[in-house]
Amino acid sequence: MPSVSTLTGAFREMKATLRNPRWSWSAISDDGTAVVVTVWDDQIGPDGSVNTFGDPDRHIWENKLGNRYRACDLAYAQKHCEGRFQVVRVTAADLAADPRIIVQRTPEHDIWMKLERLDEQTGEYSARRVA
Repeated sequence: MPSVSTLTGAFREMKATLRNPRWSWSAISDDGTAVVVTVWDDQIGPDGSVNTFGDPDRHIWENKLGNRYRACDLAYAQKHCEGRFQVVRVTAADLAADPRIIVQRTPEHDIWMKLERLDEQTGEYSARRVA
């Protein structure tokens, strides 16, 4: 799937609407049947898994609105979507920058993740690729 020019456009391709295009990291699909989460390329393990537990940069993102709402959306996925969610893969111009600048946004229609663990207080989560 080719990159999309905006994050809003990437989520639109996944049939979801961001709460706020400036700070949203996730959304629930417009029909309520799926959750879509942005995932940085460098967060994805070789096996397709994601694990934010123990991230040394947690202090940077833990209290951001995007993280707070992502935790809520992932909790929604646990309750209403069997823990499954879809991915918009994002690539940073500079991995060390804060905030990071997205240079590529790819809606991954064929990638489904399943939550293995979620801390709703901190927003940390782990998930594995299931499709």
